[in-house]
Amino acid sequence: MDLTDPKACDQLCQTLASKNIDVLVNNAGLFGPSGEEQGPLKGNPDEWDKVIAVNLKAPMRMMRHLAPKMVDKGHGCIINIGDVEGLHTGPRHPAYAASKHGLRGFSLSAYEALREKNVKVVLVSPGNVAGTGMMEAIEKAGGKQGAMAPEDVAEACLFPFRVSRNCVPSEIVLKAAQP
Repeated sequence: MDLTDPKACDQLCQTLASKNIDVLVNNAGLFGPSGEEQGPLKGNPDEWDKVIAVNLKAPMRMMRHLAPKMVDKGHGCIINIGDVEGLHTGPRHPAYAASKHGLRGFSLSAYEALREKNVKVVLVSPGNVAGTGMMEAIEKAGGKQGAMAPEDVAEACLFPFRVSRNCVPSEIVLKAAQP
């Protein structure tokens, strides 16, 4: 489905809300164009809108539709896949960085709002992940930052289910050990 279309996102959420969902993983992401042409001097606001729609607005809509169902049941877990770009930024992909900063803020606020209702909200913010289109774009641009295995991100997503019911790892940051 097209996550840039709010109506399509809402329709998916309505379908899912009737399915007794216990876990929501917001993992869709759009890197968008990068480079000097995307910054404040020459960037394309229409491209920025697409990145913000997929990386921030769609997860917010998904949480808004599904979190109340989890609260009604008395339990649930929401995992949002962020990025280390939500903690710091670089000059080459400002819209992407802005979207991940926004997702971080919304996730941490949602954690505060839902923790006493037994709904865990966890933000997993990996650095570069090997074998992804984003990593290929970074390597094409000459980046030598190093990358972790996709399994590392999967393990971080499983962590909230391995800790006690009263433990919420609200934010997990993953970085490559070596370039």
